[in-house]
Amino acid sequence: MLNTGPPAVKGGEEFFGKCPRHRNPLEAIAAVGTGQTVETDATATNTKGKAVKGSKILVLGLAYKKDVDDVRESPSITIIELLRKQGAKVDYNDPHIPRTHKQREHDLKMKSVPLSARTLGRYDCVLISTDHSCYDYKWIVTHAKLVVDTRNATAKGRTG
Repeated sequence: MLNTGPPAVKGGEEFFGKCPRHRNPLEAIAAVGTGQTVETDATATNTKGKAVKGSKILVLGLAYKKDVDDVRESPSITIIELLRKQGAKVDYNDPHIPRTHKQREHDLKMKSVPLSARTLGRYDCVLISTDHSCYDYKWIVTHAKLVVDTRNATAKGRTG
């Protein structure tokens, strides 16, 4: 299981539930970056009865690594595609990438949404996929309903 930071930050199992076909969906999503095959159950529910299908998820960071504007081979793109395939409504925020562009294998057709307390509150889950230095993680945890931290960015309460 991935370290998801301090107690204020919930792990993936609470949001995504246990996946009977493969593994905890958070682990499956994290496996995307290693090239592993990913198969999860979109109907798995969290402890509040919320399924991935129909959930609103905000992915923080689209770049393949922190503080760059390069999305080539970024796991974030595959994560977004996987979540969409499972029926989630997905947006992203990345201060380095204002909009996506068509790539050889991907065409997300998305724009980065502005980051505000109000914006964070509209999502069922905020998934930290790229740990940019400019993000204020304490502020994000304070204003988001649920944070899934795949980069361990919130572990020390880092601020931008």
